[in-house]
Amino acid sequence: MKIIIAMIKGLVITVSIIVLALIVIHILDKTVLKPTPKSVLKSTFNISLKKFDYSVETFEKQRCPNGDGHTLVIYKFNDLTQENINYLKGFGLNPLPIPAEERNLMDFNKIPKEYFEVDTGYYIYETLSAVDMRGNYKVFILDTENNRAILYYQYM
Repeated sequence: MKIIIAMIKGLVITVSIIVLALIVIHILDKTVLKPTPKSVLKSTFNISLKKFDYSVETFEKQRCPNGDGHTLVIYKFNDLTQENINYLKGFGLNPLPIPAEERNLMDFNKIPKEYFEVDTGYYIYETLSAVDMRGNYKVFILDTENNRAILYYQYM
């Protein structure tokens, strides 16, 4: 009888620990681990907007069950200084406009083309897969005329 009670106690403790762990993971996923406009830019291009005066106009993150998805973030700068621009250029940004050969590799089904039709500012574009050049890419555009930045990436 003592063995059965000990086994039940062990089972209750194990189940309780698993349930508690799942609750903690769920809470962390909804709060700390939830992507933010700041964190996706940092994780995508290692760019921090810590010293920038900005707001977020758009933050759209879509992830499908099969793993496909895209993220679009539009940052609006209240004051875009030359120091801010120089900091961003330090990440290897190229002058706009985006060359036709790179634009042809981008899939414009998910993002309005007007964000890519900017010709004053800088950009960085990288493919994420050597196999499927068209489906997986990330791009960051600094539109110095309209004081905004566009971050877009997709996985197919």
